[in-house]
Amino acid sequence: MNNVQSKDTGYYWCSVEINSQADEKQYFWLQVTKGLPELYVENQMVTGTVGSNLEITCFHNYQTTKKWCKLDGKCVKGEMDHIDGASVKVINSGKQLKVNMSNLEMKHSGWYHCSAGDLQMPVHITMRNYSVNEITPHIPDRPPEETFSKWLIILVVVVTVVVTFAVILIILLKQKCRFKPSFEQNRSENLYISMDRRTSKCGDKQSHNEDPYEFMSNVKTADYEDLSTSWKS
Repeated sequence: MNNVQSKDTGYYWCSVEINSQADEKQYFWLQVTKGLPELYVENQMVTGTVGSNLEITCFHNYQTTKKWCKLDGKCVKGEMDHIDGASVKVINSGKQLKVNMSNLEMKHSGWYHCSAGDLQMPVHITMRNYSVNEITPHIPDRPPEETFSKWLIILVVVVTVVVTFAVILIILLKQKCRFKPSFEQNRSENLYISMDRRTSKCGDKQSHNEDPYEFMSNVKTADYEDLSTSWKS
């Protein structure tokens, strides 16, 4: 029913036709008021999870007895009772009727209603076997032990790489130092020559192109070869 008005207030009934049997009928009173109704709930469609608790609040303007009932079933008036095995706690607080249901199962799905005097406000409860958290499971944080092991492995790898690089560098430096002295030794090897003054075959007189030979030292092999060639010529 949409766009109801005050004139639509009255009794209505639902009927189910059954072949070869009497029809099933159910009457109810529909009250249409301006503003807030005398009895209402914030949400008429409630969803719960098996094993969880549900809380429903009914608002009213009545001083008469208020109760929570299952449609065509048991009603709870006092503070604590049971409906089909579910624990029901009803608290009257001013103009509110607070209903808390626990130990819920799938069989507790169905229609319930708040009742105040001759008025009833229906509420449908739908039970499910899962919750939102089970649909999108939470991935727990890694325990501290796993985090410590991870960082320890990273540290070992880094140390291994550094040590390996250092060893390779030391080996290369040793090889370089091993070849360097040999090279310098070859370059530093000198041929030391000591030469005395010679006399001329012609007597005491020296040839005009013969100069006295002086003591020569620190002459390299290459220089000696040059001297030897010059001497022979």
